[in-house]
Amino acid sequence: MLLQNLLVSGRLRQGGSMHTITGNRPHESSAEAAAIMVYTATDTSLVELLTGDEE
Repeated sequence: MLLQNLLVSGRLRQGGSMHTITGNRPHESSAEAAAIMVYTATDTSLVELLTGDEE
């Protein structure tokens, strides 16, 4: 589901040691979306998945 919700994605953004990519599922952008944030300084990551208007 995560990869399906990233099919339409923006570019990879970098701000210092944080890398972020966001996207959505084609034709369902308001209800099916995802974001991945990776903090290279601390080797941690955060994944957010929005499905059916729920986080």
